[in-house]
Amino acid sequence: MGIVALSVLLTSCGDDAPDSATKRARKSSNVEPHALVLTATGDAPINSLNYTFDGKTVQDTSAVLPWEVSVDVPADDKRHEWELIVQHGSGNVQLVATLDGNFLTQSQGGGTGDGTVRVSGWVKG
Repeated sequence: MGIVALSVLLTSCGDDAPDSATKRARKSSNVEPHALVLTATGDAPINSLNYTFDGKTVQDTSAVLPWEVSVDVPADDKRHEWELIVQHGSGNVQLVATLDGNFLTQSQGGGTGDGTVRVSGWVKG
């Protein structure tokens, strides 16, 4: 009787049971990415606009205000760094960052000459 019970126990713990990594992969594949939204508003002309996500920089050479981009942040429980830099002419510029509709941070600048406004941070995917 003890041998039969042991045999059943070994069978139920065999290779058919998914390991923890497989369970996590299945769970994370069903999770939607987060939405990081970077917004620039104001009345200044844009000389240069660059945003960086996880070390990859995108330059928008035709940016005008208002401007907005939505970046998918993988739901992978890892740290993801981002930055938005706007070089502008005379006028005002406001930058805002949100994640899934929740406010993260903001920055603003302006005046009668050229200027630079920057906002940056990191989010957990």
